[in-house]
Amino acid sequence: MIFQHFRIVLRRSQTLSLVAFALAMIGALASCGDFDRSKQGDLAAEKIPSAVIYHFTSYGYHNGKREWYLQSEKAEVFSLEKKTIVYKFTLYHYDEQGRQRYQISSDTGTLFDETQDIYLSGNVVAENDEQTVLKTETLKYSKKEKLVTTPDPVRVERPNGDVLLGTGMRADMGFKKIELLANVRGIRN
Repeated sequence: MIFQHFRIVLRRSQTLSLVAFALAMIGALASCGDFDRSKQGDLAAEKIPSAVIYHFTSYGYHNGKREWYLQSEKAEVFSLEKKTIVYKFTLYHYDEQGRQRYQISSDTGTLFDETQDIYLSGNVVAENDEQTVLKTETLKYSKKEKLVTTPDPVRVERPNGDVLLGTGMRADMGFKKIELLANVRGIRN
């Protein structure tokens, strides 16, 4: 009698309900087994983001004042790894008076949640409020050291037309103090 009632309910329901019921039953049965999720490894977690956001924007504030603004075409959030990867992005940084100190852009950026370090790669371009432009392929910002570094070739263009070239660099976050580490040469305009 119960089985006949069940058959009547299924005849009256939509196909979607039957599929949902079947999936729920399969899920319940699978969770009863001896499946050890810890043996999956982190490979799957590395490849599949927890969230994907298009036309991503984010703001950072300090003591009630905007400190930075980030915009990107796409952001992938990896919750387990505590990092976010942004694509085609620009970061604007402001001083205490609200003036833009610099902007930096690249093809890809990785933002690490715990350390708040940033790793940029691909067509990295930074410009400070003095119109000094820095170009390189990768850049790493260490929040703890308040230092920007790269091992790659660097091109620094000054507003007067002078150009500095070198390999490897260390700089403060505002790109006011830039130290080229090797193969340094200049082009005076």
